[in-house]
Amino acid sequence: MKLNKRSTRGFTLIELMMVVAVVGVLAAIAYPSYQEQVRKGKRAEGRGALLKGAQMQERYYTTNNKYADGATFPTLFGLASGVSTPIYSADGTAQNNNPNSAYTITLAAGTTGVTDTSFVLTATPNFVDTKCGALTLSNTGLKGVATYGSVTPSGSVPDCW
Repeated sequence: MKLNKRSTRGFTLIELMMVVAVVGVLAAIAYPSYQEQVRKGKRAEGRGALLKGAQMQERYYTTNNKYADGATFPTLFGLASGVSTPIYSADGTAQNNNPNSAYTITLAAGTTGVTDTSFVLTATPNFVDTKCGALTLSNTGLKGVATYGSVTPSGSVPDCW
């Protein structure tokens, strides 16, 4: 008596579709988490640039008994005098109009409006960040999140700093 053995190579269409469905579910869960981790990395760049700017302002203050104004501030980072918005590259060096930068750093007068005795640094993201928006740092060390453009941040200062 001869038995007819069937060859069982490969996958059935149902097995293949189940694998595709499982991979799709995993991707739907993992991709948003990945995007948030990328945004967290970019926020670290912005925080670092703000802290560096505040440190440079304090150094300038010890020498000149006042904080640098908007025209002098960029020269602290090696930029041309009068540049209003220094932009930082991923390695932290100051560059003008760097397309790879995550944030644009700007200097504003402090809450009293006097730049000699106070300042506020703002890091405006060059990407959409609905959680944290723009990051701010004042001469007193007060950290904050702020609205930029039409984006109002949903996160709090502890979440973003």
